[in-house]
Amino acid sequence: MGDLDLFLTHLPRKIKEAPEILPGLEIYYRAFNELSSTRQNTGFGPGSIPWTAINDWAIRHGYT
Repeated sequence: MGDLDLFLTHLPRKIKEAPEILPGLEIYYRAFNELSSTRQNTGFGPGSIPWTAINDWAIRHGYT
């Protein structure tokens, strides 16, 4: 068994059973991952992504 096989057999269940991202929806996944760091902790968990961060991201990536 190679290193990759060993790594793949020990992946957490959440990763092994992760849903497939349908074609065309990758942009939302990418944006969410890049913008998640802008969320503030509200004391009840992560808050929403600020509109200014979304707008800046869209401008930076040519979506506006």
